[in-house]
Amino acid sequence: MSAPLSGAWTLTPVKRLAEAKSRLATVLGREARAALQLAMLRDLLFAAAGAGRIAGRAVITADPRVAAVAAACGALVLREPDSDGLDHAVARGAAALHRLGAATAAVIPADAPLTTGAEIARAVGVAEATGATLVAPDRRRDGTNMLVFVTARPPVFAYGPGSFARHAGGHGALELRLDGAAHDIDAPDDLRFLAAAEGAPRSRAVLAAAHRFQETAP
Repeated sequence: MSAPLSGAWTLTPVKRLAEAKSRLATVLGREARAALQLAMLRDLLFAAAGAGRIAGRAVITADPRVAAVAAACGALVLREPDSDGLDHAVARGAAALHRLGAATAAVIPADAPLTTGAEIARAVGVAEATGATLVAPDRRRDGTNMLVFVTARPPVFAYGPGSFARHAGGHGALELRLDGAAHDIDAPDDLRFLAAAEGAPRSRAVLAAAHRFQETAP
């Protein structure tokens, strides 16, 4: 990046595609899961591009296919040297954005394709106005589907099962309910919800193609 960053940036960590969406293996093959992961990333990046308060979008990954898709969508690619866990990836990405001059980061997982630009703008606006860390839970109030903070004062990253309670319990953290962002795609039931949703057109197209293939397979 030749010019310094500024303003608020989204940050999306994406694991290697070979490891993506393993809980969907009972209904989708490996390539279909990889295609879905890439489509969800595209949907999320396009939503972030339409968020008025966002200066740019960053993706941190060790996977070259993910990096190529992110770059094609106009995102800044932060190369992760090795896949050693989500907390480390987010910490590296947040530190990189801070060094480059971004003031605020909104961490959004790549499996939340129903997140809207309006939700991102709302969360960033509250974080910028209050200086607080914003935590948006998943619909089960277990995981963290958006984490917004000032890059100079990052929270302690504690992803994994029960992460919402850990992040929300941090000093000065505020909860924010976001309907679209709350729906991450992780289990077979989530695919049915996604297929019936109005957003995430690229993700829904991949699901429809996979379904047609399954119907015509011998």
